[in-house]
Amino acid sequence: MNISDIFDTLGMISIAVSSISLLVLFFLLITKKRKKKCIIVLFTSFILTFLFLICSILTDPATWCDHNWVITKKVDATCTEKGYIEYYCDLCNSDKKDITSDPLGHSLEEIEDFQKSKIILKCIRCDYEETKSIISETETGEETEPTQSNYDFEIQFFLEAGKKGDYGRLLTYNAGTEFEETFYAYYVPSGKYLVSNTGTYPTQVNVYSDETQFVNGWEEPKDCSVFLLQKGESKEIIILNGYHVEITEPTYILMQKIKETTDTEDETKTTNSKDTEQSEQLENTEKSEEKRTYILNTNTHVFHKETCYHASRIKAKNKKVVEDDRENLIDDGYSPCKTCDP
Repeated sequence: MNISDIFDTLGMISIAVSSISLLVLFFLLITKKRKKKCIIVLFTSFILTFLFLICSILTDPATWCDHNWVITKKVDATCTEKGYIEYYCDLCNSDKKDITSDPLGHSLEEIEDFQKSKIILKCIRCDYEETKSIISETETGEETEPTQSNYDFEIQFFLEAGKKGDYGRLLTYNAGTEFEETFYAYYVPSGKYLVSNTGTYPTQVNVYSDETQFVNGWEEPKDCSVFLLQKGESKEIIILNGYHVEITEPTYILMQKIKETTDTEDETKTTNSKDTEQSEQLENTEKSEEKRTYILNTNTHVFHKETCYHASRIKAKNKKVVEDDRENLIDDGYSPCKTCDP
């Protein structure tokens, strides 16, 4: 205990005496007895209290110390707590605490072990996690749910681009050449699926034939269909025997296999064979319109049809979807793909 602490104690005693004197003075005023001595005691205690408090402040080491601060504790900021450093002065025994940073907030990432109809988001710094249902936000900000009331599903599962999962198998195209490419293909059971984009970006689902061919020295599937899916969008897709699915990063796809029905006419409308009636109608529409939908590679300056195999291999940062006239694109410096001849 230093001298400042002693003055603090004396000051507290003086305050107590002043309080008692006030009570006694109040009693004397009521009883009309002599109160001169009481007034003297009250006044004296007030004076002493003031003096003791002044002495306490003047003798406090923190008032005159040139502090030699020593770090006693350092805590980094967390997702929910501020970062701080605690100090101790080895001259006057004072301490202080400085805030060094605000809470970092959660940094969430989508992890692989999905649950049915849910995506798990987990913080990379702490144990916090939350789940997202396959209910998604539309461009207007309203929440919508893929229409599933009219379906009866046999199985459902997630596909995540770049991860093997239950159906992934590594494929290599153009092996032994400078264009060699290895990626995961997903060999899901054949049948009709309701396919939903549960990720946070627009994406595409590619359905390719297992059989390949060489076009201008480039190995590619003999048949392919490309399905563009906006965020939260669902489409019916038929996977035939001898076909597999490919998706590009970052993509999270919910596959729900629809139980077979006897209505084969509806199934043929969404088949991924290039000889279907839907493909023929698409070709006729393209021929009759001046402006068509093309996929641009902004890196190589080549443009493709939507269904072109090479269009599905373009990296997201180099891919651009446009509706334009073929001649306008050529005038802008783009060359037509030699495979799909758009």
